[in-house]
Amino acid sequence: MNYYLKAQIENMKSFTTTFKNACQLAVMQNDGSIDKEEAKILKKISKATERYVKELNSILK
Repeated sequence: MNYYLKAQIENMKSFTTTFKNACQLAVMQNDGSIDKEEAKILKKISKATERYVKELNSILK
């Protein structure tokens, strides 16, 4: 695989993890706790990012 393309894929994997963590922090900054609706949204974000990273990993193989 092209080195530059592989580097971009690895970069997106890192960015995805950072995005997921930033969302968790953003929820906590609002009022210091996670309510039911926020937990539901975080779960959807987590599942979506996991699927995305899984797809990127399949491309790297």
